[in-house]
Amino acid sequence: MLYRYVVAFIVGFPAIANAGSSYVLPDGRSRAPASVLTCVTPQGTAVPCGTASQPVNVNLPSGAATSTNQATEINEQQASAAALGTTADPIYAGGSGSIVAILKGIFGTTSAGVPALPTGALLTSRSIATVQAQTSTPLFPANPNRHYLAFQAPAGSPLWVNFMGGIAAPNAVDCAYFAAGAFYESSSFVNRGSITIWSPVAATVSAWEG
Repeated sequence: MLYRYVVAFIVGFPAIANAGSSYVLPDGRSRAPASVLTCVTPQGTAVPCGTASQPVNVNLPSGAATSTNQATEINEQQASAAALGTTADPIYAGGSGSIVAILKGIFGTTSAGVPALPTGALLTSRSIATVQAQTSTPLFPANPNRHYLAFQAPAGSPLWVNFMGGIAAPNAVDCAYFAAGAFYESSSFVNRGSITIWSPVAATVSAWEG
């Protein structure tokens, strides 16, 4: 009775999944592991075991022919490896490229390609002892090497500042309002263009850049 159950089990599953060790059939022949087989449906149709990306590993005699499913899997693995790339890939310069090449390009841009900001520098005074009242006045000239700037509105007067370097005036385009005594200091981003100011009264404006 037990023999009948065993035979029925084997007949119902024409492909034996066993992806880690060899398998010995009742006739004593050893089956090699990790091969791919074409399975047969109950209707007698031959189909690939599993899918192209996840084939079923079954046991076949050593040297036995494998299904086209295995070739498909190998091609997909090769394509995946090509997309990843190797350390020998050139730096990405546009178009298509491997992941390694693209990462090289990003690293080159963020490290060697961009000069590091200085940790400190001597300040240059841009202070104006007496700003002419109600007149657009240059405060900072354009400076491509600027990494820092700061200024303070007069203690007794507000200040209108045009960070785009155009005409400074109350409520004018690109002008920002600073109350009397307000202090401004650049953060990680600094404007390297010219900056102009407008004061309602003649006053002293302190400013620095580095």
